[in-house]
Amino acid sequence: MTAQSTWLATISFMVLCGAALAISGNLAVPLLGISALLGGIVLIYLAAYYPFALAITFAASSMFRIHEALLMLSPLRLPLILAAITAVSLLWHLVKGNLRPEWTSQIVWFVLFFGLVSFGVPLAASPSAAFSAWVDSFSKIFVMTLSVAWLVRNPHEFRSAARAIALFGLVVALVALRNKAIGVELVEDGRVTIGRSYGSILGDPNDLAFMLLPALGFAASLAFTAHSRLERFIFAGAGLLVLLAITYTRSRGGLVGCFALGAVLAYATMRSRSLATVAVVVLVVTLYIGMGLGSRLTAGSVNGKLDESAAGRIAMWSLATRVGLEHPVIGIGLANFEREAYRSSGKWKAVHNTWLSVLAESGIVGLGLFLGMVSATVYTLLAALRSLPLENHIHRCMALGLLSSFAGLCGAGSFLSHGFSWPIYVLVGLTAALNSAIRSPVAKQPRPQTPVRQNPKYDQGVSTAVSYPPPKAR
Repeated sequence: MTAQSTWLATISFMVLCGAALAISGNLAVPLLGISALLGGIVLIYLAAYYPFALAITFAASSMFRIHEALLMLSPLRLPLILAAITAVSLLWHLVKGNLRPEWTSQIVWFVLFFGLVSFGVPLAASPSAAFSAWVDSFSKIFVMTLSVAWLVRNPHEFRSAARAIALFGLVVALVALRNKAIGVELVEDGRVTIGRSYGSILGDPNDLAFMLLPALGFAASLAFTAHSRLERFIFAGAGLLVLLAITYTRSRGGLVGCFALGAVLAYATMRSRSLATVAVVVLVVTLYIGMGLGSRLTAGSVNGKLDESAAGRIAMWSLATRVGLEHPVIGIGLANFEREAYRSSGKWKAVHNTWLSVLAESGIVGLGLFLGMVSATVYTLLAALRSLPLENHIHRCMALGLLSSFAGLCGAGSFLSHGFSWPIYVLVGLTAALNSAIRSPVAKQPRPQTPVRQNPKYDQGVSTAVSYPPPKAR
């Protein structure tokens, strides 16, 4: 931007502020309006020229519910705005031919699963509840997954995606640590939450721990693989803060997720298997003691019986299995299990198991498609870690972060209901993008630039005519 255009923009901004102040009489009103206008202009510019940045921002902010962690962002309706602009950007670049979609195995399984769940919405036990969940969340997940899978391509974009996930998760972890320090939003003898007072998804400590696992995985991956010592130090610190926030949730599902995540990181980065095993055991024991899970496991036990939480989960698992078997094709519909639990037990309860939640709400067919998507994702990431050379550190970093995070989500998801929430599908989309980048030699390289001839006089003897192969002899 030239000096003249800078002065023009500054003067225009001052004139707009003065005019709005004269009309409204309140400086906050014009500043908010002008900030929203400028933000809209920035989003349109990103959609046109840097769609991958828009897709990554949409995915990371929605995955970590950043608008719920930072309450001042809630009136901006970020998920809705980012979903709409990302969808328009994706369609625009597809129509213009700037984007060639890659139908990897993960995307094929995901689209089939999305189609089955969408088909079951009007046939659900409660169509209104299913449609509301589809509009509010699952349709946006569809847009986000395809956008991430098709817009993220070169190493710079993968590096930006890994950093964004780690840093967005760090923001949520810092909010949780602040709540713990000042003693707000705490439940059950000090378990930390975020936004419980205003109905946030992060208001459940188990869900909060689940959401923070991808941030831990990518922060650790960047700390292990980054070339810069400063970057390694920054993301190592970020990973420790995220791990501390997970510890304060005192979530048993979070402990299982950290065990799976740590096992993948240890065995992928340490040459000695025995040393990796010792590191994982030390991590699990430290977290177990730090979370105080021994007291939680014995607090509700009387005469060797299961505590109320464990007994309730087993009852819901049995109910979900029965419901899935009774509705094998399309299940009882999206976001309908809690209504079924209330009808059966008189209480609004979740399944507390991702796999059984998918079984109950999308049937046996839906569970098969979901498992196909998960299996394709894990297979691609394992193959990437085995085949990628050490010099290709960006793609290896991405594969390590994705595999460790996915292992953590699958482990924690066995005790939480997140079959239709954001984190799993963000990782599926990024895995599809990584799969396309690994298979395409062009996608591995930076975007080509137009060559410039240094000195034409030295090229006088070089012919620029296109050479054709000689004709075949008949």
